[in-house]
Amino acid sequence: MTRSTAWTLGATTLLLAACASGLKEADRSFAAGDYLQAAAAYETYVDRHPKAADADDALFRLALACTMPGSRVYDRARARATLDRLVERYPQSPHRSTAGALLGLLGRLDEVEAEAARTAERLAAAEAAAVETKRVGDEQVGRLRANLAESEAQVKRLRDELNRLKSIDLRR
Repeated sequence: MTRSTAWTLGATTLLLAACASGLKEADRSFAAGDYLQAAAAYETYVDRHPKAADADDALFRLALACTMPGSRVYDRARARATLDRLVERYPQSPHRSTAGALLGLLGRLDEVEAEAARTAERLAAAEAAAVETKRVGDEQVGRLRANLAESEAQVKRLRDELNRLKSIDLRR
């Protein structure tokens, strides 16, 4: 083995070890729930080693990290872009079908959220209309009560007058 071959072999071995440790670090962060750190490590790994045999694994896990609700790295648009990148760059990846399913789910989630927002707007409009209808109804009830009180007062005055007239007639 020549000296340059030995050097190339040694450099390649070190590079592979560095690749593996970068991905393992990312995997440890992911397993620990530190999705922000995991995402950064996966992104770095893929940027530095796009032709690595497990680069598709790193992209897939990066996308998963971006779909974890409540995490600081939660970003469905980024997850979608990462999954698209995975499908485009690694068409033979075993993650391709799962990536497609996740893209479908993310799209459906966007649709459901948009429908929920439209429903919330309709609900707010209905609540505002109900408040206005109640206000108008309360005003009408108030007017009707005032009219009833006026009518009852008139009936009382008329009864009093009738009773007064009856008593006059009885005295005659």
